[in-house]
Amino acid sequence: MNEKKESFLYARIDDACRALYRPVYFGFFNLAEQAGLENYIRGQRVAHVFHGGFPDCERKMLCLYPDDVDPDELIWPMAALRFSRDFPMDHRNVLGTLMSLGVTRESLGDISLSDNEVQVIFKAHLASFLEREFVSVKGRTIKPAFFEYDGIRAYTRAFKEMNITVSSERIDSVIARIWGLSRQDAATAIRQGRVRVNDAEISKLTAKVKPGDIIALRGKGKAAVDDFDGSTKKNRLRLRVRKYI
Repeated sequence: MNEKKESFLYARIDDACRALYRPVYFGFFNLAEQAGLENYIRGQRVAHVFHGGFPDCERKMLCLYPDDVDPDELIWPMAALRFSRDFPMDHRNVLGTLMSLGVTRESLGDISLSDNEVQVIFKAHLASFLEREFVSVKGRTIKPAFFEYDGIRAYTRAFKEMNITVSSERIDSVIARIWGLSRQDAATAIRQGRVRVNDAEISKLTAKVKPGDIIALRGKGKAAVDDFDGSTKKNRLRLRVRKYI
């Protein structure tokens, strides 16, 4: 999120906090943005919750609500579309097509792909626009079906469990082991801005990972650091990792 958008968002939050007599919904945010908003809103001392449509999602919508509202009864203004994955495509193809239509990233939740289906979560008010305009990906025709909030499907990402050893918690060491790179290639990826941890770009080779971190290497995929399992006899760290496939 750029500085101008961030300032505008925080101004909207401030306005909502001053007169919070009903739930106020904002856009979808990635993990890094959620962490920043969590810190900011904590100082405002207002009730809030992030939700993205299903338990294991990454991008989540923010809602501020009055103390007399039960968060379990919130009516989330989000919906989903699904279409068959009949030809080769990936997350970038779907996202790129949507953004070429003028749909902002803040209006989109998770884009989930299985072997035979794609689901896109979005702000509900976009339904009629997407039904009319989102008709192809990579030049191939698609026929999305649209669903209200209750029709959002939960997706669990497939992953491969890995037990790796690294010389340190440094990000260059960790990504080198996860994706089978040399330390030099890992360092180059970081300098090129291709590495993100919890959706925040990493620019320092000395940045350290911790349990719970989600690491993304552009062009290679994502992995979750589950835990540290002590050290080997040669003082190398043991990590348990899930590499998404």
